[in-house]
Amino acid sequence: MGTNKSVEKAMKNSDLEVRGGADANLQTLLAAIDSAPGKHSGSKFILFSSTHAGEGKTTVIAELVKYILARQRESVLVIDAAQKADLIKKLLQAPFKAIEIDNFEAAGTIEQIAATTKLAVVRANANSLSADSQLFESETAKVFANRFQYVFVELDSIADAPRAIFGVRQLDGVIAVIEAGRTRWPAIKNACDQLGRAELPIVGAFLNKRTFVIPRKVYEWL
Repeated sequence: MGTNKSVEKAMKNSDLEVRGGADANLQTLLAAIDSAPGKHSGSKFILFSSTHAGEGKTTVIAELVKYILARQRESVLVIDAAQKADLIKKLLQAPFKAIEIDNFEAAGTIEQIAATTKLAVVRANANSLSADSQLFESETAKVFANRFQYVFVELDSIADAPRAIFGVRQLDGVIAVIEAGRTRWPAIKNACDQLGRAELPIVGAFLNKRTFVIPRKVYEWL
């Protein structure tokens, strides 16, 4: 299985882009997402995953959404299915209007989402994305693809909810968020194996919370 090599390559590319600052990192991340083979009429349906809780995937999603809307002018749907995440709160601090829906399965939810032009944030319950869910194979997925260029999904970490990824097997790929200095390779390999069993390809990795003992200007000079 080529999953581990995919993570190594993505991490290497991320390291090279660190010298360009946050925007360069987000640009590289978005390029990885855009290059993923799509299953949904040109839109990209992407899962953000981590090995353990607290590695920063919520923040990465929030910053990427801000970057997309501020620079690319595309529309984004975020499905927040992580039980302890504060993703919605972070996104609504952005300088643009978002629609917030607490119950994904409530009557009229899809209509509300379809009426959104830039950003919709949906709080999904556990049953919405269970292993038996057909959400992304349904007509609903077509509505999402017609309205949004990007559909981002956040779940709990693989350690906290290892079966959750089997409910989103219809997504185009995974961005693995890895905390520098904390997450060890055996844990990453185990997560890769889990994603492989769910047939979810890793399209990129984001090395988060990385610190530099050498000043950034020196890295830029090098």
